[in-house]
Amino acid sequence: MNKKQKPALEFRDVTYAYADTDAPIFEQVQAVVEKGEFVSLLGPSGSGKSTFFRLAAGLSNPVNGSVHLHGSDSGIRLGRVGYMPQQDMLLPWRTILENGMLPLEINGLSKKEAGKRVSAHLEAFGLGGLEHKYPHELSGGMKQRVSFLRAVVGGNDILMLDEPFSALDSITRFMMQEWLLEKWQASRQTLIFITHDIEEALFLSDRILLFTEPPIKGPLTEITVPLPRPRDEGARDHPELLKLKRELIERMRREERLR
Repeated sequence: MNKKQKPALEFRDVTYAYADTDAPIFEQVQAVVEKGEFVSLLGPSGSGKSTFFRLAAGLSNPVNGSVHLHGSDSGIRLGRVGYMPQQDMLLPWRTILENGMLPLEINGLSKKEAGKRVSAHLEAFGLGGLEHKYPHELSGGMKQRVSFLRAVVGGNDILMLDEPFSALDSITRFMMQEWLLEKWQASRQTLIFITHDIEEALFLSDRILLFTEPPIKGPLTEITVPLPRPRDEGARDHPELLKLKRELIERMRREERLR
């Protein structure tokens, strides 16, 4: 009998507060993200989503409790999780190819080998023929493709995306959501995605973890999205998704009134 696969990420009774305050953001928070899942963190600004990212990536450590990556709580999480920030953070003096090479170079790979690895992904990411361009020559959507490519080639099987499409216009945003799903469905890396957008969370995710006004206590509230994979543009109008969207809007309105 095969042993049960360990979760990609697990928060076990995590308590966390910033150093300059006694008020905790998390109190014994519990959450699990399974390997290969697409999970969105949904909630208003200031509700702890970015703190969750910092703890998962090892940029911060719990006051109490533990954060496990693939079953290990060694405490060494830095560099084990890929991260794509809200802004593309591309270096303007480096070409698209050179920007993609950056995490590989940091990890000690030669420029020649790093260039080969990144070049092998350019066509799949819709960047073929653009390797010698600079960031200022690309659209917002294309810059985000480069940023995602950089996160992917870093070699981590857990990727965290912090509202990567929030600065894009609505049409480009829809197109990038569909493009992201296509890439994730091909790779099945574990993907954790921060968003304020209910529709975006529902369209992309297997599950949604809800964040509310801190302090957040105990198990995070989770919503399972009842839509099959693969998904395309038509999934946005699926009756189950529209029903769940209305329920989530009403739920978040109620919580806002209770603040």
